[in-house]
Amino acid sequence: MAGKMQVRVDGIDELLKRFNEVDKSVRKKYLGAAMNRACKPAVKSLKANTPKGPSGNLRKSAGVKVERTRNGNAFAIIGYRRTGKSKGFHAWWLEDGVRERRPIGRAMRVPLQKTRLWARVKSFASDFAAAGIDPAFFVKKVRGYAATKNFERWVKSSLPGIARDLKAELGPALKKAFAEQSRRDAKRAAG
Repeated sequence: MAGKMQVRVDGIDELLKRFNEVDKSVRKKYLGAAMNRACKPAVKSLKANTPKGPSGNLRKSAGVKVERTRNGNAFAIIGYRRTGKSKGFHAWWLEDGVRERRPIGRAMRVPLQKTRLWARVKSFASDFAAAGIDPAFFVKKVRGYAATKNFERWVKSSLPGIARDLKAELGPALKKAFAEQSRRDAKRAAG
């Protein structure tokens, strides 16, 4: 959300060293898959701890993204998506809070189509346009919101479980990676 937290999991160094014995493409594939499987339950937990809000967009935007690097490593990002169909761009407002704001000048113009009042005055919009009146209203200040720090609390409570799940997923992934590497080596030797 607002800040980034980077976490290294203790106790998996030996498994990661063993992953270096296979090709980069195999390592990326199985490391990324293990991270994705380990983080999926955390996303469910994040969605459960996210307030629904009026539109539900923040809860819908919670997810995991696994990045695979060129050198064969992988990392996972858990949080709220901000682009595309996901509309979690406002997550930092809830996490860090927003102070009360006053627009530059006397007031801020807000088109009626962008407000909750639109449903009530929609029938009058054509009358506004016919009279040459711009259908908008003006506000002198915008309300602020106090910081919730829900995401930070969720991260602190969920990290031990994510680390445990990652340790559990890396063992089987390593076996699959060695099996695929041996198949590739056999195919290279035969061909």
